[in-house]
Amino acid sequence: MKVAILERLNTYTTLGVRFWDAAINRPANDLHVIAQRLNADGDLVGRPVIGRSNQSGVIVFFGLHPEERVTEDHVEPNLSRFDALIEVRDLVGDYLPIVFKTGIPHKGIYRGDDLDWPDGFEDNRGVYLFSSVNRPAPEGMAIIEGDLVVGNALDDPPPARFALVKTSSTEHVFDYTVDPQNPALREVEVVSYGMADQNGRLKMPLSYPALSKPTVKKPLRAQTFGLTLQVFYDPAIQAQEPLPTRLEMKVDGSISKFPNYASILKQSQARIMCEWDAQANEFVFPDEPNMLTFELKFEQPHVLHTPFNEQNEGGNYLRIKPPKKDDG
Repeated sequence: MKVAILERLNTYTTLGVRFWDAAINRPANDLHVIAQRLNADGDLVGRPVIGRSNQSGVIVFFGLHPEERVTEDHVEPNLSRFDALIEVRDLVGDYLPIVFKTGIPHKGIYRGDDLDWPDGFEDNRGVYLFSSVNRPAPEGMAIIEGDLVVGNALDDPPPARFALVKTSSTEHVFDYTVDPQNPALREVEVVSYGMADQNGRLKMPLSYPALSKPTVKKPLRAQTFGLTLQVFYDPAIQAQEPLPTRLEMKVDGSISKFPNYASILKQSQARIMCEWDAQANEFVFPDEPNMLTFELKFEQPHVLHTPFNEQNEGGNYLRIKPPKKDDG
């Protein structure tokens, strides 16, 4: 049978985005993503465009650029540069919403190339999305959860909105790069990230660290895994580079817009409350950013919290404070 080509019509898009699941290290799906062009003053112009997932799972936006046209050849168009606002929602509820901007047209798949990712994120994967508290625990993964709050108040302390949480562990791996026949054993730091929502609630799935000294005398259910935790929270940095987003939240009885995802990623390391001072009748925070170490038990969610005071009050949260320079 002879196939006759009746018509050939090539289309192109000025932006295609890959989103990546930070927990299970796979492409994120089932997203509702809206993009809209920004003018030189940072205001929304044109019409919002709903992204469509192609066969590769990349979210593409047709008609986002005002000069975008259907082409009849393979010549790459020479288009003017604009910024575009990207709003990400998950209708299923597994991921936290984010908003950011990037330039269009973007050649190739956009993977958050111009975002300042913290240490430990793998490059060229995609725009990382973090789990919400509504996400079912992925099978075979550990869970760290808790309510992150700011300061000493015993009753209704303010939430640490959009705080980034980093866990790290040390594992030993064989390095085959120098001598494949005699690989060297070296230490590597394994890092995972999570993010608190607008109410300071955290649910962070992560892979179990490797056992440092596995033993047949101890069943897996009785094993523990040592982890180090850091929190990055700085509301002054969060307030930088606000965007004209439609993503809104309720803060202290009023409606506020979601912060720029780029600013969330740049937050400075916070101070984690370390003890209760009975004489001063308050929780004590260090002067410098610090880390929290704890043992993660197999198949048991770990709930983050600070030490209780003498009246067994105030410890149902992980209490933090921004870096000293923002603490007054």
